[in-house]
Amino acid sequence: MGKFPFAYHGLLIHPGLTANETLAPDEIDRLLAPKALSNFKKYDKNGEHKVESISLDDNLIIKGNNLLALHSLKNKYEGKVKLIYIDPPYNTGSDSFGYNDSFNHSTWLTFMRTRLEIAKILLKDDGSIWINIDDSEAHYLKIVADEVFKKDSFLGTVIWQHSIQGKGYAGKFSLHHNYILCYAKTEQFALGQIERTENHNVNYKNPDNDPNGRWRLGDIRNSSYRLNLIYVIDTPSGNEIQPPKNGRRAMLPHEIPGLLSP
Repeated sequence: MGKFPFAYHGLLIHPGLTANETLAPDEIDRLLAPKALSNFKKYDKNGEHKVESISLDDNLIIKGNNLLALHSLKNKYEGKVKLIYIDPPYNTGSDSFGYNDSFNHSTWLTFMRTRLEIAKILLKDDGSIWINIDDSEAHYLKIVADEVFKKDSFLGTVIWQHSIQGKGYAGKFSLHHNYILCYAKTEQFALGQIERTENHNVNYKNPDNDPNGRWRLGDIRNSSYRLNLIYVIDTPSGNEIQPPKNGRRAMLPHEIPGLLSP
């Protein structure tokens, strides 16, 4: 898939522009100027306060067009964000945000691509992005995300069951889940491990002071009788040794030569 042209059709609303206008490059530059951080309010345990300025080191909730907000943060946070989670409009016609949630298909993909590109710039080399989406556009969005983040950076798809009661669609499967597409920025990303606790260690001992630490005995035998796990042993005498149906054979050392002799 080739790159989408850098033009917007019905994506951004700004004073003096209608939702259906195509923005020229100079208008794009004007829209992407770092101006999203304005009209500040501060909230703490004592309520709401008006302030004249803020620090980007504060915990921020930015309300507004997400593309403008992302570009406003770029100078401060380029290459510094550990994790990004986005919940974009699903292009289903039912989104409650101030987007046109029934874009032309290609326009929606352009809408998403521009946001993924700036999100990638913000991520640290060991960072990751998690994109929430439903059946309507998930498979198309993955193709775009594969191009932006590279296919090898795809970590997997998380299935999120958001409801125990599925939605009814005549003649189709009832759905009660969405998808979260997960990408690393680079190969430096590493999945975290659950911290081991003493509850995990209770079955492991180290009575012989093994330098590798605690261990436990385990039975590697599988007593289940399955045809695809049955292997006949051909001996030099031409005899075939069939495994017993209990899945194991016990034999004393002095019995083995008799089986192998011609």
